[in-house]
Amino acid sequence: MPRFYATAFQSTHVVLTQQTRRATLGLYRSLLRSSKKYEQHDKIKNIIQQKFRANQHITSRPKVLELLSEANKINQHLQKPSLQIKQRVGQYLQNEIKEKKQPEKKKMKKKKHRKRKPYQVALTVTHSSGYQFKRVRGWVQPVKTSMIIKKFTKTVQKRLDRYSALQEQLDMVKKELQFEMSLGIRDYRSWLQCEKYIRDALEYYHKKNLKMKTIEETDEKKNKNK
Repeated sequence: MPRFYATAFQSTHVVLTQQTRRATLGLYRSLLRSSKKYEQHDKIKNIIQQKFRANQHITSRPKVLELLSEANKINQHLQKPSLQIKQRVGQYLQNEIKEKKQPEKKKMKKKKHRKRKPYQVALTVTHSSGYQFKRVRGWVQPVKTSMIIKKFTKTVQKRLDRYSALQEQLDMVKKELQFEMSLGIRDYRSWLQCEKYIRDALEYYHKKNLKMKTIEETDEKKNKNK
């Protein structure tokens, strides 16, 4: 059972705090028991829990007493499930559901398409990474295009970093191979195989970096995948 009680009385005498806590918990349990007499038991239970949770951090003593007295009156009404009380409970639940309904979304205004001026010509721009994209002279570059270019730049930089790391590893393998050969060790097949793997990886990343692609092609691939 959750411990709902008034925090306004926590700073006063210990006995008063305990009494307030017991009274609040007793009222909470009594409300839950009273709600079982109605068909909309689950909805009433949820509302009671929400109200107690929402008001458990109130520090104003008059406000706490007002809420407790109000809850006590509601409990007295719920304990007598007459036809009039049931109608009032049903009306209250309907009002609560209406209040919780989300407001309708505002209709977005359609963007006005303006005609290009004579100097606003579409240009094909080639990025430093080799990718090509369209840009209109005099227009602000779209955010989508900027993000695509940023992603391309990061990808190329990762490949270049990997390429340089592989080159360093290849130099280390060559030095180790020369060192073992100078010592007269004949079994150096593992170093040759390792060198072959590194060269294959270097060739792979080299081809990746030289690959040309346009932003339009990437958009077409994404649309096909969808």
